[in-house]
Amino acid sequence: MIDRLTERRGLDGFDIRYVGLMLAILAIGVLSISSVTQGQQSGTTPYYLKQLMWIGLGAAAFLIMWAADYHDLARFAYPAYAFILLMLVFVLFEGRTSKGAQRWIAMGPFSFQPSEFAKLILVLVLAHYYSKAPRVGWLQRVIVPGLLV
Repeated sequence: MIDRLTERRGLDGFDIRYVGLMLAILAIGVLSISSVTQGQQSGTTPYYLKQLMWIGLGAAAFLIMWAADYHDLARFAYPAYAFILLMLVFVLFEGRTSKGAQRWIAMGPFSFQPSEFAKLILVLVLAHYYSKAPRVGWLQRVIVPGLLV
């Protein structure tokens, strides 16, 4: 699979020094979290394992986005927007409260904030909208995107 990806995208513009630097920073971060929280948690998933899980998910997302043609992502803009709106409504009623704010959704030992994904999806939706919207008219260029936000 990697061979197919490198053939299609090429590694010419890919600087391996940045990858090494990123891996070093990630390793320092995980080791720091492990060191600081050692012996503090009992019965829950250790913070460094949660961090490793999110690093893995981030790496998978990076590879998917790197391999994907960004034009193909436009097909998923509005369905993803509808889904994240449902998630934001869901968190209002069923979200977990933490530090006085009800904005977390728990999935097993992990929890996440749908609002963080909403920011990314909103960028995708607005990019898709502006790529298709007519170039004239105040209503189309300001009001409709404002309503989407």
